[in-house]
Amino acid sequence: MEFDLVIEEEEVKAPSEGVRLLIVSCSSRDMKPQTSSSLLNLGMWLTGKGGDFGLTDIDVIGGVSESLLSNARQRRLDMALEGNYTHLACFDDDMIFPYDTVHRLIAHKRDVVFANVCQKTPGKISGVCLDSIEQKRIDSSGKTGLERVAYGTLACTLIRLDAIRQIPKPHFEVLWEPSLNNGKGGYQGEDHYFFRKMAMYGIEFYCDHDLTKEVSHVGDYPYKFIG
Repeated sequence: MEFDLVIEEEEVKAPSEGVRLLIVSCSSRDMKPQTSSSLLNLGMWLTGKGGDFGLTDIDVIGGVSESLLSNARQRRLDMALEGNYTHLACFDDDMIFPYDTVHRLIAHKRDVVFANVCQKTPGKISGVCLDSIEQKRIDSSGKTGLERVAYGTLACTLIRLDAIRQIPKPHFEVLWEPSLNNGKGGYQGEDHYFFRKMAMYGIEFYCDHDLTKEVSHVGDYPYKFIG
């Protein structure tokens, strides 16, 4: 399966039904202060500029630490699907992102679109996204535009909710994968399960390489792609 690389216009046209947005941040620990600042800036931007792309309603849910991340993600997704929302924006508790992130992701008009978050691996540049040809980790350095990928992330992501309403629960499970760790096996994250299930229902995933370079993954220092 070949990937698509798309360069798109920045103009954002409002959907005819308007955008009703739920922003969530799921966590099983304390949120990084940089993430709180990013969410604040995002909210201020949307309050002032959301009308540019037809934003009619916005709610923010987050800041509560839950020990089981699968439960936290499921509750937030249930709230989005059961509520009167058209889009769900997800941000992990250790992300730094631009104030206009949602604006830019909505502009792509895709069902699931995200930044390729840089892994927190010192001395190695590697993203969390997998390419759709060899399913290897994607290095976004030097890339631009939009790329269709085999697997993404919920760390900095926008989902059009009508695209996933037909997918039944559970959406998030932590499963044992024997092939991991050179055949020794290991557990795959709950987000990996969700992406697998979405793929089973024919949903495509897209990575925004330009936004990616403005997003940081906070560890001992901010991990990010350069250039």
